[in-house]
Amino acid sequence: QEIAKAAMSLILYLSQTVPHRDCLPALCGHRSNGSRYLADAISKRMCFTSSSPSITTERDVRDVILDLLLSNVGSADDQNLSHALLGLSGSDGATRSKNCLDAVLDLLSNTDFVLNPQTSSYAAKCYELIYRVCSIANSVNQSSSRVWSAKLDFMSKLRNSDFWRKHLLRFFAPSQLSSVSLFHGIVSTANLYDQHQGNQISPLLSRNIDVLHSIAWLLRGIAVELHSLMGLSASHSPCYVRTNIQPTTVAPQPRQCQKILHILFSNPHEVMLK
Repeated sequence: QEIAKAAMSLILYLSQTVPHRDCLPALCGHRSNGSRYLADAISKRMCFTSSSPSITTERDVRDVILDLLLSNVGSADDQNLSHALLGLSGSDGATRSKNCLDAVLDLLSNTDFVLNPQTSSYAAKCYELIYRVCSIANSVNQSSSRVWSAKLDFMSKLRNSDFWRKHLLRFFAPSQLSSVSLFHGIVSTANLYDQHQGNQISPLLSRNIDVLHSIAWLLRGIAVELHSLMGLSASHSPCYVRTNIQPTTVAPQPRQCQKILHILFSNPHEVMLK
């Protein structure tokens, strides 16, 4: 496990010091499928769970991986390590293989990963990563058009899996054990900062802050999704003309938009009105 942590720290260092055009070949060689194998290996490492709960290195490795993914995800450069690991660049075969975005979605599907004080900060980074991917800007060069196309495919995948609705309900709907939602249970606490233990923040307070960060990134992602569902992102997407993006991916989708707005503003949840 220490070797894994050291290896990921080295990869993170390379991504921050070596030019993008040289970083991927240095790690993967010049084979066309080299980045696919690297993405597959790191995504498996993200989802690997130590059999010993007393070992904290595993969480450190996940944190390093998430920092690596977040470091350059907003760049429009196709030769980008973050994009390669996330399956947003390269050949079509690479985008269809197992990648770190798949691992992020697998992690977030586990409620315990999101709410456990030991992993809640990593869940917040996962939600941030999804927002960052969905808000990648387009530019006029051909390489970034491939990234834009892969981004739209990912947004379509989230839409088809009902990601936004499920995760809104995770935080804002009453659970089977409580009539109060997770979000309202946190914000209704008398005073979050009364939970300090001396000069340290209690694990519960730290977890609650992480959950609020997760919710913030989720809502920012939903804002991007609503923007896309209204068809507004298509008006300034030159790759819509040059690539094989299906029109339904960028065309207005009022029914999908209505589903999200219903959760935000209508009974029984009224997320934005309570």
